[in-house]
Amino acid sequence: MAAEGRSFSGHERNCVFLNNAGGRFADISAVSGLDFDDDGRAVGVVDWDHDGDLDLWLRNRTSPQLRYMRNDSAGENHFLSVRLKGRTCNRDAIGARLEMHLKDPPTGEPVRIIKTLHAGQGFLSQSSKWVHFGLGSHDQVEKLLVRWPGGARETFTGLEVDRHYKIEQGSGSAQPWTRPRGLEPLKASALEGRPATVAGRIFLAAPPPLPTLAYEDLSGRKVVLNEEIEGPTLVNLWASWCVPCRGEFDRWKVDESLVRAAGLRIIALSVDGLDPSKQSGVEDARKFLKKMAFPFEAGLADSELLSKLQILSNVLFLRVVPLAVPTSFLIDSDGRLAAIYRGTVEIRTLLDDVDDLDASLLRRRSLGTPFRSNRWAVGVEPLPLEILATRLGEKGFLDDALVCLRQELLARPNDATLYGTIGSVQKHQGDTAGAVESLSKAVQLDPDSYELRMDLAEVLLTLEEHAQAVEQFNEMVRIAPGSVYPYSMLGRLLVGMDQLDLAIEHMGKAEKLDPENPEVQRLMGVLLNQKGDARAISYLSKSIRIRPDHALTHLNLGHALAKVGKIDQAVEAFEKTLQLATTSGNARLAGIARQSLQKLRRQKESGGR
Repeated sequence: MAAEGRSFSGHERNCVFLNNAGGRFADISAVSGLDFDDDGRAVGVVDWDHDGDLDLWLRNRTSPQLRYMRNDSAGENHFLSVRLKGRTCNRDAIGARLEMHLKDPPTGEPVRIIKTLHAGQGFLSQSSKWVHFGLGSHDQVEKLLVRWPGGARETFTGLEVDRHYKIEQGSGSAQPWTRPRGLEPLKASALEGRPATVAGRIFLAAPPPLPTLAYEDLSGRKVVLNEEIEGPTLVNLWASWCVPCRGEFDRWKVDESLVRAAGLRIIALSVDGLDPSKQSGVEDARKFLKKMAFPFEAGLADSELLSKLQILSNVLFLRVVPLAVPTSFLIDSDGRLAAIYRGTVEIRTLLDDVDDLDASLLRRRSLGTPFRSNRWAVGVEPLPLEILATRLGEKGFLDDALVCLRQELLARPNDATLYGTIGSVQKHQGDTAGAVESLSKAVQLDPDSYELRMDLAEVLLTLEEHAQAVEQFNEMVRIAPGSVYPYSMLGRLLVGMDQLDLAIEHMGKAEKLDPENPEVQRLMGVLLNQKGDARAISYLSKSIRIRPDHALTHLNLGHALAKVGKIDQAVEAFEKTLQLATTSGNARLAGIARQSLQKLRRQKESGGR
């Protein structure tokens, strides 16, 4: 929802409920002054001005991110506030239970108020550790009983209302505390930000590298933008039917001399040809540029270029904003994306940003935020190229994904996971040799990674490097001896390496770990049948009970039955195979079953004669 630009809270106003006693509450949100249309997150309760009533600090996700709500309620009610300090328990006495016993003048019967000191209250909140007792009209305290964490108990008397006390565990006394003099009251202030809009300028403090961007110039030549960047470059997306685009071009033309003096290269890429409903789109763009005598470079954008720019935008920002015209991208001399302009951009703003391409990190960060500041609590995190690579790979841009991963590798040269991801991309590209090299490096860096060894083993299998694959599956057994998969794969591979007994041993371990796995049961039956072990029939029969419509298992069972001379049962198994294979369209399996049936029938006829 946030990525679509919607509020987390749906603009729900804050709610305030008044405890009426007797188990009922009244909704006083509207009259409380607290029902802000904020995206509220946390509430901190504290007597901030030490006047005996509790004030609130409200934390919001959206602006204003912090509100201080001072409680100036009128009245003659009393209070008493206590701050605990532990000695043998934790220093803040978290978990302490306090019982305030009050004298009730009309009845003479004491009234008891119980409070517990918590660490954390509400969502992501920590209220004051001063334990505040609202006493109402009661003006006499009989005693205060403190049960410290750990079980120790202390009783304090002689306490006066409308006072603050500090109590240290084991001291036996409550020490009065007075608010320091000279504390200035907080004054309301407001952050002056820019109005929210999807248009505008976004300067990136940590400019990411660009994926490979190619376009066709007006002469029909394919141009790879990344290979031609020698200085600041502005790539502009426009259309001949876009009125703001035309106005922007007119202003750029007037300021051509300023643009060239700044060393800025402008490339205007038309998206006209991407609308299938407008057959004349590209020609319209050519005519417009020629008519206005556009002084800068121009070309035609294709769907691949737009898709890559959209992916980059989606990774940079939480909110997904579809690209629109006009949109411009400022690229620095190193081929990194420095700024994005949604909507039109004035030449003065553009040239100021060109001047700041080599500015300090502090300056760049200031340019990239809506509020000016010279102090920051955290550093600037670069774009996680591994995430960008993943998004590019999901859309089929594997070469670009690999470039991003290799660039990330420069910052993380000993990251096994990164090598594994590179190997995965190389595998999808068909570069199995490169995948083996990358995954081998990955398992060298992280020899106890089950997943990396599995990926390496699977690539080795595509190269038919069975002996090396067996090594990886053996390591997987070492890492996860309770996993079925490596045992079953060892069973498959070792039988092809003339190690039938060892294959049966490993498959037996897989069967013990997962006796209800139909494929393990089938494979165990196949291996035993190769050895001439009649137990094969029971394993294959169990596999069929678990998975009755698996044609291959019926075929395997037919062969096992035929081997021990159970011809009639073997015929039934082959007939079932033929039925299932024909229904599923598996012509190869149906052909094998048909041949097996013919062979058995001839054998049966020969035996009958």
